[in-house]
Amino acid sequence: MSVESAKELDRVDGLRRIPVAVTFLSYEPLLGPLHGLEPSGGDWVIAGGESGPVRRPRDSGLGP
Repeated sequence: MSVESAKELDRVDGLRRIPVAVTFLSYEPLLGPLHGLEPSGGDWVIAGGESGPVRRPRDSGLGP
C-alpha cells in the first residue's frame, strides 16, 4: 500500500495493526507533504518520486 500525501495517512494506522516481524511504509510517489505523520512504529521507510516525461511534480513543503 502506498501513501502519496497527507490525505492518505489513514492507511498507515491500518498497516500498523498488522502483526509482522518487520514493518515498512512506502511513500511513493511522494507528491505532497505528510503533515501529521507519526513516524514511530516502523522499521523502514521507502520514499521516492516519479520520473519520466509525464511525471507529476512533487511538493514536499520544504521549498525548492
